[in-house]
Amino acid sequence: MYYIRLILVFIIFTNAIIVRGQNQDFVLKGQIHVTNGETYPYQLFFKTKKDTAICGYSITKLPDGTEPKIKIKGHLDRQKHILTFSEKKLVSDLPQNFSMCLVDATLKYRSNAKNLLSGTFTSKDNDNKLCGKGTLEFESSVLIEDLFRIDTVIPKKEKTTESPDSQTGEIEITSGVSKQFDWYSDTCTIEINDGGLIDGDEISLIFNNHTLLNDYPLTKQKKILKLPLLKKLNTITIVAGYEGKIPPNTASIIISDGKVHYKIKANNNAGDKATIIINRK
Repeated sequence: MYYIRLILVFIIFTNAIIVRGQNQDFVLKGQIHVTNGETYPYQLFFKTKKDTAICGYSITKLPDGTEPKIKIKGHLDRQKHILTFSEKKLVSDLPQNFSMCLVDATLKYRSNAKNLLSGTFTSKDNDNKLCGKGTLEFESSVLIEDLFRIDTVIPKKEKTTESPDSQTGEIEITSGVSKQFDWYSDTCTIEINDGGLIDGDEISLIFNNHTLLNDYPLTKQKKILKLPLLKKLNTITIVAGYEGKIPPNTASIIISDGKVHYKIKANNNAGDKATIIINRK
């Protein structure tokens, strides 16, 4: 029988986009070693925000097959090669014979070590009492090297007005945040896929109040549609369906007129809508 007082799980949201200054997703795999001798595999799924803050989830696989999920927040210091994070809240169910301890961890990046990222943790229970400690280590990977690489940093650009005469980087749209583009062609080509981990995300696509895709499962392969535009305003609505194994629902989108291309990412919870408005001149 396994006695587990400690449920240490870190998951931080995944798929690496190596462009500093934009939100990025990382997935790291490793192990957690508790001082009582127990060892568990786990993964970190985390998103970087404003280049230094991190947020996401932790997940580990327990002996009975349960994979509890805990929300985390932390900080990344590339200069000092340190990643710190704290578990904040359990967001999945636990087996009846398990109790939960929330982890505070400090990890160090060492470029010449067997495990590029490793460190120590302590944990506290719901009464804020110390209930465990141990070590963490992550498998060496290109993602870890990219996470701490400073020479790939791209300075943040000032926001500009989107137009067919200027090409921007990836634009993020979420519920309540839409983007409008001036357009000089009578058609628009839209390409849509899952640009991150393929975890089962589904979307519906509505163009000028007509449903073109309904609960469409996103894959690496791009779905390409050519849309005839009306004069004045045309509306493309992305409705988030199933969020997959790793929330939120994320769709990578490219719209183009054959010459100008705009890269867009829609991040939404299930049922939320993101809107693209095309103003045909």
